[in-house]
Amino acid sequence: MVDVLGNAHTLEERWRSQNGLNMPEPKYERPQILSLEASAEVLQDAKLLRDIHEWEKSASRSDPQINWEGRAVAREITSRVAVQERTERLDHFLESKRVTSLHVGEHRTGTLRQVEARTVSEYIVRAITETQEQRQYRHDVKLAAHAHETRLVNDLERAEQYHQAARIGSGGEISKSTVH
Repeated sequence: MVDVLGNAHTLEERWRSQNGLNMPEPKYERPQILSLEASAEVLQDAKLLRDIHEWEKSASRSDPQINWEGRAVAREITSRVAVQERTERLDHFLESKRVTSLHVGEHRTGTLRQVEARTVSEYIVRAITETQEQRQYRHDVKLAAHAHETRLVNDLERAEQYHQAARIGSGGEISKSTVH
């Protein structure tokens, strides 16, 4: 579908260029902008959010009922809350990493505490007696911990980028003391 629409856009753009015409700016109605805004928030898509700011500014020129500044400020506040929540999740995981229950596939869970050797003697005993299945389980738990941490870090980075776009869109008018 994206290819079909992209091709149609390219053909229209080419035709207009050959005839000395410019491509008109996209015009969105309020329900479409609200839908895109919801998508941007769910996806934490900073580029889409910047586009929405511009579309709202443009739409507010012809419709005085559109309060784009108020919506931009609200997006900044909610995006700051999202950053705080993701920071807390990452911090909590890092603090309790050893005891956090991790999904290791096939309806199995495990913790790093279960698979880490705590003493040299435990390490030696494990090296001598560990089966291939136990080694694989240990490896799976460590991979799950790493994957979970990576996912949390990526979520936080995406939320921070989205928040930065929201701040720019609202003019950065909200002080940090506004949200507790």
